[in-house]
Amino acid sequence: MREDYRDITDEQIERFIPYLTGHLRRKYPAHPDPDELYTAGLEGIAEGIRRYEPEKRVPYEYWVQRYAAHYVQNCAAALRRRTAPAEAAPDELPDPNAEDPLEVLARREEAGRALAALDEGERRVIDALYTESLSLRAAARKLGLSTDMVFRTHRRALEKMRAALGAE
Repeated sequence: MREDYRDITDEQIERFIPYLTGHLRRKYPAHPDPDELYTAGLEGIAEGIRRYEPEKRVPYEYWVQRYAAHYVQNCAAALRRRTAPAEAAPDELPDPNAEDPLEVLARREEAGRALAALDEGERRVIDALYTESLSLRAAARKLGLSTDMVFRTHRRALEKMRAALGAE
């Protein structure tokens, strides 16, 4: 459900347009869809105006500008995800220039040996970061650990994996 923006005047929004255009020029100078980012920035301005909370003691201009920048950033990320090249369908014919399947299997066996050197917690961290492609912060949230702990566990796991591969 869209929020009600009827109480917001054009003058309130126009006050922040110079900031928005400057922000887009600085951060996204060659973006393929600047109109989409501009629209997202306008939505961010409206949302910032609507949600402003003076009791938080944050300056009004800063508050609204952060909302606009946040909306633009999220829109740019969504556009990148939408335009990312799709993976090849599994039922397509194999590429004759592709790697030798035996080499791929050998690397998988090496990876299996390396993973066998890890304890359960280290495997969970590696799985979250590499299989699920989570960020450190998202992996920490998922695993119920601190970001620092995920970072240290990841580093320790990589050291163990290198040692397991180098020892054999």
